[in-house]
Parts: sequence; C-alpha cells; structure tokens
Amino acid sequence: MLHPRHALLAVLLASLPLAAAPAQNVDSLLARMTLEEKLGQLNLLSAGGKASPEQTALVRRGLVGGLFNVIGT
Repeated sequence: MLHPRHALLAVLLASLPLAAAPAQNVDSLLARMTLEEKLGQLNLLSAGGKASPEQTALVRRGLVGGLFNVIGT
C-alpha cells in the first residue's frame, strides 16, 4: 500500500516515469506545494472540446489536475 504522500505524487506526476522521482524529490515537491495546489491536483474538469480561458488559468495556477474531452493540442 502506498504512503498517502506517495499516492498523491502518483496523481501529480502521472505523465512522468515514477522511477525518475526519488522519494526525497517527492517529499520536497509536496513540501513546496500549498494545500490549495494539492487539492487542485485532484480536480478534474470537462473541457467540452476546448479549454476555456478560465480553465486554462486554473491549470496554470496548479488548481486542476487534468481536463477531459479536449480536442486538439
């Protein structure tokens, strides 16, 4: 079973190989993140084809973990 901090890391770094993130870097990243950023990574939104400017701003602030239903880049 994963430690809660490492389970959150798996969500945060899903696009990266976990082997590339040593435990000390995981702890360092989580220590630098605010509670709002950590909770934001659990936020998954539906873009309905294209992300709105508001959704894009939330992603840039680290308050969205992912967007569903995005078409194109």
